Amino acid sequence: MKACFLLTLLLPYSLIAQVYLKNEGAYLETTTSTVLVVKGHVQNTNDATLKNNGVLELTHDFNQTGSGTNYNGTGELYFKGTTNQNISSVSTLVISKLTVENGHILILGTHVQIANSLDLNNDASLQLGDYDLSLNSGASITNYDNTHYIQTNGTGDLIQEVSSSNVLFPIGNTSYNPVTMSNAGTTDNFKIRVEDELKESYPSGMAITSGGVNRTWQVEEGTTGGSNVALIFQWQESEELGTFNRTESAIAHWGGASWDIASYTGATNLSGSTWTQTRTGITSFSPFGVVDKTLGESLIALPIELLSFTAERNLGEWVQLNWQTLSESDNAGFEIEVSTDAIHFEKVSFVEGQGNSTVLNTYFFNHLQPNAAYYRLKQVDFSDTYSYSPIRFVEGLENNLELSIYPNPTQKTVVLLIQKQENSDLILKVSDAKGSILLEVKGDLETINQILNQNLKYWENGIYILKLMTPNQVFEDKLLLMK
Repeated sequence: MKACFLLTLLLPYSLIAQVYLKNEGAYLETTTSTVLVVKGHVQNTNDATLKNNGVLELTHDFNQTGSGTNYNGTGELYFKGTTNQNISSVSTLVISKLTVENGHILILGTHVQIANSLDLNNDASLQLGDYDLSLNSGASITNYDNTHYIQTNGTGDLIQEVSSSNVLFPIGNTSYNPVTMSNAGTTDNFKIRVEDELKESYPSGMAITSGGVNRTWQVEEGTTGGSNVALIFQWQESEELGTFNRTESAIAHWGGASWDIASYTGATNLSGSTWTQTRTGITSFSPFGVVDKTLGESLIALPIELLSFTAERNLGEWVQLNWQTLSESDNAGFEIEVSTDAIHFEKVSFVEGQGNSTVLNTYFFNHLQPNAAYYRLKQVDFSDTYSYSPIRFVEGLENNLELSIYPNPTQKTVVLLIQKQENSDLILKVSDAKGSILLEVKGDLETINQILNQNLKYWENGIYILKLMTPNQVFEDKLLLMK
């Protein structure tokens, strides 16, 4: 027969358990007048029942194991540690009142259902990981703010019931990005989490680097159909990507194969660097993001399925563009465009497309560009209609090798010296006054000096241009005079 312990007190009473409390196979009940303080871990195991009708306060972790083990009651589970604490169970924990205190984080190791209240008291946070936190109808969350909130750092969601009144989801990942929702349709439970990224498509598209807010709000309804939702998303200016124009922005919704985007309007400034954007009349749910008009038009208009588009330095002054398509329709090809300000673009070349295709196609193009630059693809149909890809940015080369040539002028023999860089893995290019490359050599500085001097004795007197580079794109040009 299972042991039974009943803490029944007629007057308010506190009981302190040192080190830890382990309830193994017993029935332990606290009454409404009891405060049980555990200066350590709480473990409920081996078909035990812990019925908490009072206050169970603990300074360390709560762990529940075994399929027949149960935590219940109408009392408060109070996490009051001096470091982050953990809560775990083999099945969903139903907690009447959950309080987290002292400026630390409660980390979920199980799904948690709140019957009445969640209190993030005294600058506390709650981290979901891959577990859901759900609130019963009428339950509340209190004492959150822009630095202490529900952290959606995994696949776990915050779940709340939403009807016609506004409901706030105080969530964020590395920063606070709450959602306010109301539902003019059928009352339903909604699951929401925030991801610190915005993609061109879901679930495996390329990350967007310009023209949007670097956040994705994953929204799902409990019962499909019947909802008519208004959403308000919140972000900080520091989370805006590249050339994002918040004066012409909108909430975009990924529908599974394409984007649908609301009318472009100005974002609303809440205070300081905090902004919001609103969308109404939403009846289907999945990933949502905030985009400006330039990005939005490129996302919905591209008559190809663009799997990827990258721009990276290949070797020194050369930039290599790579892109892939999963399908193409009436695609004549791609104009390569470059800009110094992401506003005024000019054409540098054209790459032919596949026309109509349903297989993976891979393209590349190399462009000589030592300076910082923005690139985009202008996809052109055979009918001369066109649309643009997202914009990609490439850093410029740095000019800080501090290259010295001695002697200069010279009579067939020189020594190259550099500062602030390692002497290995260097690249030297030597051109004549007409721009023709006479020598290209790779190696450490000693090797480069040796090969350069071997060639100098065969060259005529005149002016030569020496370009010394490193693989990480640092370079310097110097003129060498031979006489």
